[in-house]
Amino acid sequence: MSTFKQYFTYDCISYTILMMIECTLASVQGHREGIDANVAIQMFLMTSLISVVMFLTDKIQVASFPLRALIDVADIALVVYPLGLWWDFFEADAFTLVGIFVVILTVYAGVVGVSLIRAKSDEGKINRELRARRERGEKR
Repeated sequence: MSTFKQYFTYDCISYTILMMIECTLASVQGHREGIDANVAIQMFLMTSLISVVMFLTDKIQVASFPLRALIDVADIALVVYPLGLWWDFFEADAFTLVGIFVVILTVYAGVVGVSLIRAKSDEGKINRELRARRERGEKR
């Protein structure tokens, strides 16, 4: 997958998961009017900026997944907290900031999970194609 396509896919997955969480929270809290279109656009801009920041920090060579995940979560937090406060998405009290961090971790875990499922599916397709070629006697 091309680099742009990969990061755009991450962006779309994270936006979808984020919007599902936001709609669920709005529904649970009794907000009948839904999410404002401007807020939805701002959230997409936020997830897009996160993808750009992650693209840049992914150039740092890191061998372990836990360290990579820590860097990724830091990237997300460095975008979400300033923009979220600037756009009045949330208040700067400790309870809310911890809640936002839980949302960050949930969205990140969702993106990683979807990516792993997709990679496993792609791996299966490639292996089936290789087996079929081997059975037909084809060479690469």
